[in-house]
Amino acid sequence: MKKWVFLVVWALASSWLLTASASAQTASFASQFYGIWYPYPLGNPNTSSIRYEFHHNAATGKDEMTVARTCPGEYRTTTAKVISPVEISETTIHVMKGGSDAQTGEGNSVCRVSVGADMMNYTVSENGARITITDPGGNPDILDLARQDVVSGAVLPPNLYGSWLLPAFDEKDTRIQIRLVFYNNVDSNKSYVRQVISCSKGNNSLIAEADSATTVSNDEITIMDSASHEERDGSFTCKATLAAGTMHYVLSPNGAIMTLTKPGDKPLILTRER
Repeated sequence: MKKWVFLVVWALASSWLLTASASAQTASFASQFYGIWYPYPLGNPNTSSIRYEFHHNAATGKDEMTVARTCPGEYRTTTAKVISPVEISETTIHVMKGGSDAQTGEGNSVCRVSVGADMMNYTVSENGARITITDPGGNPDILDLARQDVVSGAVLPPNLYGSWLLPAFDEKDTRIQIRLVFYNNVDSNKSYVRQVISCSKGNNSLIAEADSATTVSNDEITIMDSASHEERDGSFTCKATLAAGTMHYVLSPNGAIMTLTKPGDKPLILTRER
């Protein structure tokens, strides 16, 4: 079975015999696809980690589609990726060449993605933010894509998902451990950050949590709302606090370290929790 990331479609072997004028016309239709798209809605574990990117390759003069699947692990993220030349007309997408990729992840896990050389029909929403791809007989036979930069607040990059630790603070018999947990709410298609603070002093221990909605771009995390919550045991208190604002973030090449910076503050170094 030929697949274009869960789509089964048919190939047109004669499509490479296009004239120069036809290629120029195709490029005008392809430009509306340029950018990054995700399967809509989020929440399906089979597709939520997949991204489609359409772009023009200036070196070859061809339009291309990159299909990437990101597989987050406990301490590093693995990405499988396939790049295929495409030709896009007024109503069809022709994937000229299929391919597959498999990358070894943590333990014995494997991250896989595949693309078939095939033909599909499509329609674009009036605002250009959604594409509906149809493939009679495919599995599925309809795929909705949403432009990622239009609804960036609803999409967490897969390599941010999960729990991140700040270095623990220790002083005499007191220990404070801070975690930031990034997650998506499947029901509302919104992303959130949760601050979890574990406080211990002598034989006493408390945990406080605070949540806020977030938006995430390529290099910035915006905390939308200030939030706080305090737990108390007698005079012993533990308080989680999130301040609304925007931070710049950078991930290390192996995805295990995240650096958060904000003008006027010292950088925060977080480690992905295993």
